[in-house]
Amino acid sequence: MKRSLPIPALLFAAFLVLGSIALSAGQESAAPASVKRGAGARTEPSRGRSSADVPRVRLESRAEIFRVKKVVDGDTFRLDNDERVRLLGVDTPETKHPKKPIEYYGPEASAFTKREIEKRLVLLEFDRTPRDRYGRVLAYAFRQPDEFFLNAELLKQGYAYAYTRFPFARKEEFLRYEEEARKAGRGLWAPRPEASAPPAAP
Repeated sequence: MKRSLPIPALLFAAFLVLGSIALSAGQESAAPASVKRGAGARTEPSRGRSSADVPRVRLESRAEIFRVKKVVDGDTFRLDNDERVRLLGVDTPETKHPKKPIEYYGPEASAFTKREIEKRLVLLEFDRTPRDRYGRVLAYAFRQPDEFFLNAELLKQGYAYAYTRFPFARKEEFLRYEEEARKAGRGLWAPRPEASAPPAAP
């Protein structure tokens, strides 16, 4: 004769099963989602975390998205994680150099960069040289989500010179943008009240 389990035993078994299911669901929901990032992957910046929790720039990924914390100069800014970024292939007139006075059109270049990217998201794209001798990340900056190419626009609108002392992939493209701005008389290349022309590119 087949015997059925007593009711208390059945209730206890049901309690164990339900508890196991609840525990498993809780662990699954609490686990952070992992994101596979390959070469060229774009990484969304973290929000609401201290700078110590934000990952440093992973140069091997070739491109990452970060939020700009503060624009330092026309061609330099800081990210939310306090990494310093120097725009690749462009050189704007100085405004913060400890040994140089404020240069012609420097304030205008700084104001332009600040207006376009400060407190905004930027996709940083890297080239063959990851950092300069000061430890700054060298990058092309594309504002998100509209892909506004800051390096190129600084040149096209006459806020910067093409900086070609070191090799980079977009060298010829950037020289062409500078030449177009020069011929159109934009920004640095516009007629000045003084008789002197803009200083030669470094």
